[in-house]
Amino acid sequence: MSSFDFKKAWHECIAPEFLHIYPHIRTAYDLTELYSDKIEQVEGSAEVSGVPVEVLEEFRKLDLKTLAHAAVIVYYYGYYYAYYSPCGTAQKHGLYWKFKYIAEAVLLEKNASNLLPEAMHNLDKELDKYFINSIVDYYRELM
Repeated sequence: MSSFDFKKAWHECIAPEFLHIYPHIRTAYDLTELYSDKIEQVEGSAEVSGVPVEVLEEFRKLDLKTLAHAAVIVYYYGYYYAYYSPCGTAQKHGLYWKFKYIAEAVLLEKNASNLLPEAMHNLDKELDKYFINSIVDYYRELM
C-alpha cells in the first residue's frame, strides 16, 4: 500500500512555507480572498475570469520567482488542508486555486511560466518524505 499523509505534510511542510511566504504576498493573497466570490473559472480551462484590475496589479508587482513559488505553496496550502479538513480560510470560494490560476496568468504574461515547474519540482522533493509505503508504517505514524 502506498499513500500520502496529507495532514502531516500540511503541518510540517506546507503551512510553515505558507507562513514564510505570506508577508511577501500578503496584499495579493488578501485581495484574491476579498474578490474570490467574483472570480470564476473559465469552463474547461485553467483560467479565471472576473479578476479585478487591482488584483492583477498586485500580482504583477511580485518578484517572478516569489510569484511562482507562491502559486505552488498557496495551491497546496488549500488543497492539502481541504483533503483532511472540511473547512478553512484557504478553501473559501476556491481561494487556493484561484490564486494559483491568477499567478500562472501573470507568469505567462511575463513569459516566465518556466518558473512554475522549477517551484513544483523543489516542493515535490520536500514532500517525498510524506509518502507512507506500507500499512505497518502508516499505523506506526499514527501512534
